[in-house]
Amino acid sequence: MGDGPLERRELFRLAAAAAAMGAQAGCAPGQRPAAASPADVASRLDPAAAEALLAKIDERMAWIDRASLPDDVLPMSKIPRNAAAEAELARSGPLVRKAIRTLYFTGRFLDMPDEMKLHPGVQARLRAMQPEMDDAILGMTERLEHMTPEDHRGMQEHLRGDSGFGDRLARVLERTATDDGLSFQRSFGVRSATLQLTERMSAQSPALVTDPLVSKVRRIEAHPRPDAEEARRLAARVGEEAFWQHQDRLAVLHEAWMIRLGSVQAANAATAAASVPTSTEPPSSPGKNTVSTGGYIMGFGLGSVALGLIFAGIYAATQSIPIGITALVLGVTIGPILLVVGLIVVIVGAIMRACE
Repeated sequence: MGDGPLERRELFRLAAAAAAMGAQAGCAPGQRPAAASPADVASRLDPAAAEALLAKIDERMAWIDRASLPDDVLPMSKIPRNAAAEAELARSGPLVRKAIRTLYFTGRFLDMPDEMKLHPGVQARLRAMQPEMDDAILGMTERLEHMTPEDHRGMQEHLRGDSGFGDRLARVLERTATDDGLSFQRSFGVRSATLQLTERMSAQSPALVTDPLVSKVRRIEAHPRPDAEEARRLAARVGEEAFWQHQDRLAVLHEAWMIRLGSVQAANAATAAASVPTSTEPPSSPGKNTVSTGGYIMGFGLGSVALGLIFAGIYAATQSIPIGITALVLGVTIGPILLVVGLIVVIVGAIMRACE
């Protein structure tokens, strides 16, 4: 590794407690703005609000595990329940649930303010989701990879014959977002992407959509970029100063939560209150977390501050990456797009095979 400006900047960042979080009024030209201390930030954090958010996320994730797709998306009442249909549903059901859970959690994470993303409970859930993200991404990739030319033709014909399928699936994915109060931008992006993808797959061979996604996932899987390289790429796109200011802000928030939750635990112990929920246990030190292949493809990475600095967070902080709305709301990566395409293929494939 060379002694370039990014490496030097990283050394300075790690040596300092936390760098600037944004210019403040009254600073003289050229003067480095004062940084907010973790203790000051900690006083503004709300553990109760964080716990309420975590409870809502847990409830929704459990609901997805129990729920079934509506009949207008996967018409179970109309599908012959022969052995082939049962086998296909048994094979596809867990993959569909993991894909929807991954899409939901990623959307939830993207919609959180930075102070919630760095809460230890959110970080713990993100670490726990890594194997499931792997299963969803790599499982869908394998399904798309093994589609034959006949499968592609059949998929295109089915989507042409059922022009409303994309809208019905979009409503299912959108409903979860809107019911949980996610932003209009987030729910609109899911709907827009689902409609666009089903339209493309009915207007042309689905292979033109699926093959590039499979190729990119396999390239990333075979040659994952180290955090340092990804940092260089992002810093080049948004500007080095803006990039590191965002990293520094997350580092301050991470430390602030440790301070705030430590004081909460001390107060609880002093008053013999109920024990602190396990979601407030501090995560491992920044830089010690790793991101799985599925998590990386979903847009999580750059663990030098805390697990789960999703790349869209850089955009939100700087507003300087020229990307389309669909890419932004779905995570600025191919992962969510691949999962939506995979859901279309798996659900339609189950209907087609059951009706053969």
